[in-house]
Amino acid sequence: SGAMTLWQKWFQLCISLSFISIRFWCEVVHLIPFISLKQKESLSMGVLCIGLKTFLASQFQIGSLMDKKAMANGWKSIRASLNRGRGVALLVNHVSKLDGLLLGM
Repeated sequence: SGAMTLWQKWFQLCISLSFISIRFWCEVVHLIPFISLKQKESLSMGVLCIGLKTFLASQFQIGSLMDKKAMANGWKSIRASLNRGRGVALLVNHVSKLDGLLLGM
């Protein structure tokens, strides 16, 4: 029970710092005067992806449970569909509060 509490605190700390950092860098991006709003939004999405991937990396137990080869093949298939101009829909079995958000990266 104590280990779970410690683990929950670690998760809360990491997700809080991730979102604070993401928000900060998105605000910085939107302060750049010489790029268009569309470019700012695109850069902000990049910041979001990097921030969420960094959060996922901080959750080492999640990474140890994933089948990395299967995940890589899945993302490769998604990229190929997007490169052909086809839309992609991800169906996520919602077990934890953030699994959909993390898989959406």
